[in-house]
Amino acid sequence: MSNSFIDNLLETSLPEAGNSGINGYTVTEAGPIGVLGQLVVSAASRKDQVHGYSLASGVVIDSTKSQLGAATYTAAATDVKIYHPANTGDQVWKLVFNGTSAAIPQGRPVAKDLAYSGTEVALGALAIRLAVAADLADTVVGVAQFVIPVGEYGYVLVKGTGWIYADATLPLGGRLAPADDNVAVAAGTAPSFGVSHVLVGSADVLSMADINCAL
Repeated sequence: MSNSFIDNLLETSLPEAGNSGINGYTVTEAGPIGVLGQLVVSAASRKDQVHGYSLASGVVIDSTKSQLGAATYTAAATDVKIYHPANTGDQVWKLVFNGTSAAIPQGRPVAKDLAYSGTEVALGALAIRLAVAADLADTVVGVAQFVIPVGEYGYVLVKGTGWIYADATLPLGGRLAPADDNVAVAAGTAPSFGVSHVLVGSADVLSMADINCAL
């Protein structure tokens, strides 16, 4: 995986340039890098490829960045690793823009915002919104692997193993569908955008899944 992909992946998610960093670790500038709708492939590996960490505060740390003399970031127990798990095949990411009035949470699927009325991106470009229960799974364009703030660009995972915010009732091997607050099981023969890796349990939680979006 190229360094330019890692740069693009997390820099575009940061809320503003000049972020002060955590524990002396310097995070980098925000802003659009690349082209909306751009697909980027992260090649399969025998080792986990860690892109960064999503902190409980909502801050995203790019674990690949460092400067001479700067401290390296040590993950806390509450941090969620943003990564490409070993031996799970390729990942495919897509660059999108959050033109809504709310941040896109980690693990939630997104759909193209056909009602976008802003001026940041052109009409018909990949401005996105949260996918909800009324959206068919085959309209999902990707799943956020870290928070994408309002008015910011970020990559969403289109294909590959990654995080979903799963409904408590999602079964092992359950086919994925968007819901109003999480990711639920797809009904009957309805389309899906992936398959759950685990039996979730008694509460909604971030969980691993095979994501396979149609768009």
